[in-house]
Amino acid sequence: QHRRHAGADLDAAGQITGRGAADRPCAPCQRAVVALSTLSQRVCVGGLAALTLTAYARVWGYDFVYDDPNWVDQARGPWALAAAIGGGLPWAFHGLALGLHLVNGALLWVIGRRWLSSVAALIALTLFWLHPLQVESVAYVSGSIEALLATYVLLGWWLVSAEFSMTAEISARDDVRKQASLSTF
Repeated sequence: QHRRHAGADLDAAGQITGRGAADRPCAPCQRAVVALSTLSQRVCVGGLAALTLTAYARVWGYDFVYDDPNWVDQARGPWALAAAIGGGLPWAFHGLALGLHLVNGALLWVIGRRWLSSVAALIALTLFWLHPLQVESVAYVSGSIEALLATYVLLGWWLVSAEFSMTAEISARDDVRKQASLSTF
């Protein structure tokens, strides 16, 4: 005489072989667990972004450090935008460098989620955003060139990896993505 476990499947010897259908979560519950983990990841990334902003908060008050302020008049690209917004004051250039650093971390996290586990992608993001090696590219205006270069490399990497992971037929939108990824390199 074997006791039957509610919702469990028993083999001929009466051993429990698996969970019965009654014990399995329903499909909407399984989707909710996945959504919760995605929400948890986004909360972690948001918390890391806030921590990064806190860690680099002092750069807003820095003057030009080892930088020649005369090149502000000849700035091109994103630096011209920073000069126009900040009137040539250092806070705008430091804000540009910090913004590029945050964008680079977000791109790294998106790429990392594609190839690594969620936890490994968050660890890589934490190291990238908060490692002391990154201070030069954020604190020095002249170091923001490295951050801009990293943006282009990560953006190209993301676009090319999206092309390789594509399984459906190529649509017009994917052709644009492919051309953009090739032009980035």
